[in-house]
Amino acid sequence: MFGIEESIVDYVKQVREISLLVAFDGEKEVGFLATKLHNPFSAEICVMGVLKEYHRQGIGDMLLDCCKEYCYKRK
Repeated sequence: MFGIEESIVDYVKQVREISLLVAFDGEKEVGFLATKLHNPFSAEICVMGVLKEYHRQGIGDMLLDCCKEYCYKRK
């Protein structure tokens, strides 16, 4: 959960070691998705978030689509 300090610290540690996709609105970061590739056949979304004021605009779907494309290219 993003409101728990301990969880936030853990997410930051994880993201430093795995692939990170970021969505922008101009120069402003509005969403992200961190993916850990396990092998050519499996990957894990470790954490994902979109700023509340950008919910319901397709940003999460776009991040998931980009993640899938990234994983397919890494096979």
